Amino acid sequence: MQRLYPGIIAALWMGMTQHIPFFWDTIQLASKHAHFFYENHLQWTALPPDMDSGHPPLLGYYLAVCWTFLGKSLAVSHWAMFPFLAILLHQIARVGAAISPKWGWLLVPIVGLDPVFLGQASLVSPDILVLTGLFLGINGLNNRQWHLFMAGGLLLCTCSMRGMMCAAALGVWALWSTPGHMATKIKAALPLVPGVLAGLAFLVWHHRATGWTGHFEGSTWAGAFARVDARGFVRNVAILGWRWLDMNRFWVWALLLFVALKTGLPFWYRRHRIWVQLLVCLVVFLTPSALIYQNLSAHRYFLPIFAALNILAFSAIEAYPFSRKNIQRIVLAGMLLLGNCWTYPRGVSMDWDSTLAHLPYHHLRQQAQTWLDENGVDWATVGTSFPNLNTNEYILLNGDQRIMQPVDFEQNTWIMTSNVLNDIDEPEYALLQRNWIMVQRFGGWPVWIELYKKR
Repeated sequence: MQRLYPGIIAALWMGMTQHIPFFWDTIQLASKHAHFFYENHLQWTALPPDMDSGHPPLLGYYLAVCWTFLGKSLAVSHWAMFPFLAILLHQIARVGAAISPKWGWLLVPIVGLDPVFLGQASLVSPDILVLTGLFLGINGLNNRQWHLFMAGGLLLCTCSMRGMMCAAALGVWALWSTPGHMATKIKAALPLVPGVLAGLAFLVWHHRATGWTGHFEGSTWAGAFARVDARGFVRNVAILGWRWLDMNRFWVWALLLFVALKTGLPFWYRRHRIWVQLLVCLVVFLTPSALIYQNLSAHRYFLPIFAALNILAFSAIEAYPFSRKNIQRIVLAGMLLLGNCWTYPRGVSMDWDSTLAHLPYHHLRQQAQTWLDENGVDWATVGTSFPNLNTNEYILLNGDQRIMQPVDFEQNTWIMTSNVLNDIDEPEYALLQRNWIMVQRFGGWPVWIELYKKR
């Protein structure tokens, strides 16, 4: 039964989330990419510049194949993720069993109820592919199953550039954690070579096809790749610290600190060495870009780090002589689940794709759009912002090609805003309240949407 329950959980989860529209970055990284390949009859070619952020578009192409043979719908898109989620949960349970043979399955809720994990798992997200590849690699190396290690590396290096960073982290982890001479260590890391070659092949092909790698000066995302000065670096350090404590994750750190202080750092490190090494390797490869660039610090970028941190917490509970270890595990999972209830006041940006708190937004958005249609409002007169600046065809796959406009207080007649829309700031809200009339409000906590009309 323990072998079946990851698949059962994945199937139940797909049944509950199959209606959720494309949202946040998945509109581009999944829906738009898939539309491009679907409409081009699965021809492999470079993406248009307005939707190409330099990542291997594996998920988009895979979705296009699924749409071609099974039909284009939200349900097909979500169920296309089922194999990856089922494999991922199974591999998480295997990592847990290596730490606690009897209760290893409890690692699944500890990793799986993390708000960033749940937020991404509720969407058609390439970050689920990244995490699947990471856990395949972890188990492949730990159990000397080189075919799994190779499969994990291939998936990581072909799904995104962040996946390539995780593959590099796994390679260093293999060299660091494998006992023996350097020849033995290098042999342990060799199964990653096919993935590395596949990733390099994509990058070379992409550069020849587009003339750039990562980003280019005129891209939609160029601002995020702007280098920061010393002040910006300090700010990014603070944001990174906030990300690692956000959404109840400070309970994980509190547990680790308690165990470290009670057992002594040398003893604690010996008991948890390989998981500490894994965490360090992921931190080394995934955090520099968040520190030196303007805006590369979204929660989902650190999902592999959070997963490794939760593994370390599970290992700490197993090693420390708690009287009721399962109570500690269940409490930790529950505290992570409660992190999905965290929301911030209007004006404070929040990664809504990294929490289940985004779920009401989709129904409220449809309510607001229905109200606009019933009252004869032309969408071209409505101002709004990301992620609402997309057609419903890209978001709902319903054929609706209408699109709203960016917020412009001179040109817009109506404005649709929400606490989910981070790009509308407090000075703009002050203008709305002074010069516009709020006609309708939908929802409350955790999500609200407001419709304003120019006076």
